[in-house]
Amino acid sequence: MPLILSKNVLFYGQASTIAFGLAMGTILTLGFVPVVYTFFFKIKPVKADKQQTQRESEQA
Repeated sequence: MPLILSKNVLFYGQASTIAFGLAMGTILTLGFVPVVYTFFFKIKPVKADKQQTQRESEQA
């Protein structure tokens, strides 16, 4: 980040590319991949009341 802010001619392009790549990789990993996985395997979210019922039956 300091290299991008300094606008040094030698390192600005490289620093910008690395920062953009890290940002896009993070967004894809934490956002896009779980959504595609959910759609691909047709996973439906479990409602809160069902989760509570399952926990109570497991504890008994």
